[in-house]
Amino acid sequence: YLLALDSDTVLPMDALQTLVGTALHPLNRAVIKDGRVVSGSGIFAPRVGTGASCASSTRFTRLFAGDGGVSVYDVFVSEKYQDVFGSGTFCGKGLIDVNAMASLDPALFPRERILSHDIPEGELLHTAFVSDVEFTDSFPRSPAAYFSRQQRWIRGDLQNTVYLGKTVGSGKNVTENPLTPLSKYKLL
Repeated sequence: YLLALDSDTVLPMDALQTLVGTALHPLNRAVIKDGRVVSGSGIFAPRVGTGASCASSTRFTRLFAGDGGVSVYDVFVSEKYQDVFGSGTFCGKGLIDVNAMASLDPALFPRERILSHDIPEGELLHTAFVSDVEFTDSFPRSPAAYFSRQQRWIRGDLQNTVYLGKTVGSGKNVTENPLTPLSKYKLL
């Protein structure tokens, strides 16, 4: 397994062990056929909150970051796609099954063409939302930092529009797009 997170992500005690334990459960293990996860999950995504010290560090964070800290039992947490469709959304933080990832068709991820792989990877590997594990992140301290981050995210999202078509890839490495209509909706 590979743990994907950002440099400012904080893992509470036992969070990694809980994710690995969840991933190793026989019902959750990724079953792969023809380069696709057909049952189980290849990514296990925790919920992500704002760190307590960051949430109150500036006037901007106090206004926009919400309550900070980890409190898994005080707040009901849900992931709408997991609840309704049985597949969560990967947003760049979580536990990735390396063998499942290696089984994907390399044409699905053209080199140097995609800035953000989060949603396509999560859809292809089938993401499981693990609500009882919470990582914390920082929050941009100013409007300029916030909009700079948003600009980066929008650029990555625009590059993901290649996954909305019937095929994916470039040049001689073109393959049929395996994403479901729901996955394409998430991208859109």
